[in-house]
This record gives sequence, structure tokens and C-alpha cells, in this order.
Amino acid sequence: MRVLGGESVEALAREYKVGVSDIEAWKDKFLKGGEAYLNIRTDTPEGKKLLEAQATIGKMAMEIELLK
Repeated sequence: MRVLGGESVEALAREYKVGVSDIEAWKDKFLKGGEAYLNIRTDTPEGKKLLEAQATIGKMAMEIELLK
């Protein structure tokens, strides 16, 4: 989010002690996820279940990354 807000990728990479390519990859995943989210029909029961599942998966993926 901070990169999208205009902060330097290089500065954030130093702050979090990761490579610039890691930050760029995370940003790309985030943007692709947002695009996919916008294409989900939330007016159907299946769409609502999919949103819930994606939220759960997203939380779990972030926890896994933090634990690495």
C-alpha cells in the first residue's frame, strides 16, 4: 500500500530487509488480486462465498509470508 501511495520501493526494501524485486512482486500480486476482485459478481451466493474464501486465503498467505 505504501508503494501505491508513492513511497520509494528502494526505501521500503531497505526498511523491510527484502529485495526490490520482492516488493515489486508483492505489488503486482496485490494489483492483480484487486482486478480479479472487481470481476467477481457479489450478487450471487457463489460470488459471496468466493469473496469469503479469497479473504481467508489472503489472510493465510500473509501470515505464511510473515512467518518466513
